Formats: sequence, structure tokens, C-alpha cells
Amino acid sequence: MRIRRRCPPAYFGDPGRVVKRTQGRTPYRRSPYSLVANGFLVVGDAAFQTKPFSGEGVTSSFTACQIAADVVVEALCRGDASRAALWPYNVRYFRDQGARFASMFVQLPAAAELSRAEVDYLFQQDLIFGSSDFEQMNLHYATEMDLAKTLAMGAKLFWGVATRRFSRASLGRLLEVSGRAGRIREHYEAFPESPDGMEDWIASVKPLWGVAGDAQAG
Repeated sequence: MRIRRRCPPAYFGDPGRVVKRTQGRTPYRRSPYSLVANGFLVVGDAAFQTKPFSGEGVTSSFTACQIAADVVVEALCRGDASRAALWPYNVRYFRDQGARFASMFVQLPAAAELSRAEVDYLFQQDLIFGSSDFEQMNLHYATEMDLAKTLAMGAKLFWGVATRRFSRASLGRLLEVSGRAGRIREHYEAFPESPDGMEDWIASVKPLWGVAGDAQAG
């Protein structure tokens, strides 16, 4: 209610009378390092497979369910439901959708920490959540960044700093998390083919999550 009273005058005008208020929670953090054990696997909210940019998780969970169904059927046909037999679910999920989600989980907290004026500048310059970005995020869970778009974005950000509409500290923070997000995505795209390589993989990726924040680590 406090947010409703504060925001509409600046953006929406008078929205009218509140008839009903409904609220709830959505699981929002990175997935566990592994989604399988002997005779066991998790999907959906239990695996924290919500979209990092919206918190919605139906379609992204269905993607994981399809992978899980393929792997489980094959394992049961062989009469083997061990951790190793279910491991391909980990591999297929984390090397694709899981890698993209992990990358975004690193970037979004930095964007959420920006001031209102800085967020306004990003929207005005079409730097975040433009129409094409929304479409790409929902279809592919990532935005395509070619050289021209990257250079244009960089120029607008530096112009924001030069005109004092965007702080130098915030720009540095965004650049730092962008680089770390790329490294985390690379680690997930190289998710170990079997449980044998899991300990080494966790040892390499965990420090990156630790830097991203304790809420995402563990």
C-alpha cells in the first residue's frame, strides 16, 4: 500500500480504488549445485527454477520437467535410478537454461541497488527492458548483445556519468558484475559430465557465488 501511494503520481496518475490486495512469495535464488540423488530429483520451485528477471517459474519449470522426464524414463527402462543414472538431468539443465539463469542472478542485484534517478535514466535511454529485451528475455532467457549494441550501451552509460545522471560507482559496479556473470555462465556451461568431477567444479564456481553474495552461496 505504501508503494501504491508513492509511485502512481510519478508514473501512472490516479489508479483508482483498491478493491482487493493479494500477496505471496516466490522462491528466488540460484538452484542447488545438483538436482539429483539416488532415486531422487527436484524440479520447479523446489529447485529454485524461477526466472531471475521476473520471479515467474511456470514455463522455465516445464523446460526442466521435460528434461527430467526424458532422463527418468531412460533410467527406469534400464532399471537404474542411481545418482549417476539421473545425472544427465543436471548436465542438460545447467549447461543451458541453468547457465543463463545463473548469469542473470549475478547481475540483477546490482541493478536493483541503483537509485531511482539512475533507473529512470536507463529506461529513458532504452538501456534496460526495452521491447526487444523483453521479447528476448522471455523467449531465450538472455539478451543478444552484438558489437554495435554493446558500443551504443557503453556510450550512453558513459554519457550518463559525464552528465551526472549516472554515478561512476554504479557504472563500475555494473561492469564488475557483468564480467563475473560471464565467468559464472562459462562454468555452468562446462557442468561436469558425471558426478566424478563435481567436487572440483563446485570448488571452482563457489568463490564466484561467494563474491556475488552469501544469499546465493552455499
